[in-house]
This record gives sequence, C-alpha cells and structure tokens, in this order.
Amino acid sequence: MLKKVIFAFLLFLCLDVAASVIVNSPYEAVLEKNGLYEAKYAQPGENVVFIFDRKSPNSHWDYITVKSAWPNNAQVIDKTIRLVLTVPLHEKIPTVNNTEITLKDGQTGVEESFNLAVYVRNDLIKAGLNVSHIDCNVNSGPEFELVITNESLAEHTVEITSSLPETWFSTQRISLAPKSSKTITLKVNAFTPGYKRFTFTTKSALSGTIFSQAEATMKVAPALGAKYTTAIYSMPFFSISLLPGYLLNSLLGSFLIRS
Repeated sequence: MLKKVIFAFLLFLCLDVAASVIVNSPYEAVLEKNGLYEAKYAQPGENVVFIFDRKSPNSHWDYITVKSAWPNNAQVIDKTIRLVLTVPLHEKIPTVNNTEITLKDGQTGVEESFNLAVYVRNDLIKAGLNVSHIDCNVNSGPEFELVITNESLAEHTVEITSSLPETWFSTQRISLAPKSSKTITLKVNAFTPGYKRFTFTTKSALSGTIFSQAEATMKVAPALGAKYTTAIYSMPFFSISLLPGYLLNSLLGSFLIRS
C-alpha cells in the first residue's frame, strides 16, 4: 500500500514538473500550470516578441495555440517557439491585454496552458539634449547630441524633426532596440548669421505620438560671404524689387565662401 502511495506521489510530481514552461524573452521566467507572465510595458504599434523553450523537464512542445484579441504570429523554430503579438495602433491607453497560450507535446499529448498579460502605455520613449546651445560660424555644421531611451519591451522606430527649415535640418528616422539607450548626432546647417531658437521633436514613426520637444539655440557668427548669400537660404527682409540684386550678390558670395 505504501509503495502505491509513493508511486502515485512521484507520478504527481512528474506531471507537475511537465507542466512548467520556460520563457526566454522578453525576460526569463518559468511558468507552472495556468501561470501568468506579466509583460511590462509596450506601446501602440509595437511588436512584442516572446520566445519559449521547446523543452521542459518531461515534455517537448511541438504545437502552440494562441487566443488573443491582438494580431499575432507564432512559429515553431528548432529549439524554441517564437510568438509575436502586435499592439494595435488605436489600443486604449493605459490597458492590459490578456492572451491565452496552449503548448502541446505531440508525442505524449500533454497540453499546458498559461496567460500572457501585456501592459500598454504610450510614454516609454524619453529624449533630451546633452547640450542645448552651440556657438558656431556661418556655413558650419554644428552638431547636437540627442540621448533617446526606449523603456519598452519591444523595438520602436522614431522620427526626429525640427522647427528649422528643411535646408537646415533633415528629418532622421531611428530604430531603438528594446530596453536600450542611444545617442543620436543631429547635424544642423548654419546658413545665415544670427541667434536661432528652435526645437527638436521626437515622435513615434508607428503611432505619431510626440514623446519629446527639446528646445535648442544657436549663435551663428557671420563670415565674409554670409551677408551676400542670405537671399539663398532665408526669406529676405527687404523690398521685393531689390531681390534680383540680392540674388546676384548671393551668387558672387558663394564663390567667396568656396575660395
């Protein structure tokens, strides 16, 4: 009788061990039967990637079933199972989405289910300038440094624009890895002398959400050719009848700059 009890107990332990599921990404965890995996945090438009180990102590997972209100894609790849959940662009903020996952061992028929809870916010990108003011000369290329941090569990693409004319600064598109920080060099073309006040805007290329508006200033010192080339790069503050003469001076001034 005692042997039967011990055997039943060992069998129970084996079955209980088989229920465990190993999660490798976004962060490591071991889920028991009907366990909960909390993913904090993601943003609208992002693809959250989950990687599960196909092996558990007594099972080898061959199939995956996903029940989710979000678009998803699951693949069984060699030693792992890869699941991608896409956060809808118009998902309510803040929110928590629950996805039910079932893994199955094709040889033994063992199935185990667990839940993924993805928490959604829209403020996980932080951006700021290392230095907000630069002194430079006309026709130089002053460089600002923008430090961007992605606190999301997923990759995110951002666009960096400015309030300067397009000839002064071109929009940059940057991809940020999950849980990472990156320093971006923002090169500006200083075409005309004077004191310039402007902003760099960092926004989501996925949802359009504005994450940051960093104010910056430049003091651009004049050069010999600068007073002649103003009409090329900025709106003239003089009578329109004088424009042909200013354009001619600009052409001559451009040769002065090159020489």
